[in-house]
Amino acid sequence: MKVRLTDKRLRSLAAPKGKYGEYWDTTFTMTGASFGVRVSGSKQFMMIYRRDDTEKRMTLGEYPAMKLGEARDKAEGIASSVRVNHADPAAERKAERAAPTFEAVAERFLLTAALTPAVDLDTKPRSFRSGSLNKNGCRPVTSSASIHRLDY
Repeated sequence: MKVRLTDKRLRSLAAPKGKYGEYWDTTFTMTGASFGVRVSGSKQFMMIYRRDDTEKRMTLGEYPAMKLGEARDKAEGIASSVRVNHADPAAERKAERAAPTFEAVAERFLLTAALTPAVDLDTKPRSFRSGSLNKNGCRPVTSSASIHRLDY
């Protein structure tokens, strides 16, 4: 259903008769931005686009944690990236989630280092785990976010 989305309307929208409800933002200048309401009542901003003759869907964020203006800005950025750069943001997100985390790579390194006699395993892994690993652990290695300096 096409509606003019406002914060007041977003708060009042509900899923129609036990089904997933999808509402299209008429104020969004590009196609593809929608607002979904699950049967459970949770709400999210969605972006739908076509890539290689296939319809792709991706969640932009959950409402009310993400505000309407933020969702519109994010959707506009994605739409222009798809149109101009022929990007596939859903595939990029999936690849980033599948990438090993810093913690996994560090643990693999420490296991390899344990086999090398030159590494003092009594002190370095402990300080490494309590310092850099705690700061970077869950970040994907491919993340554009900066990795904290390794004090190893």
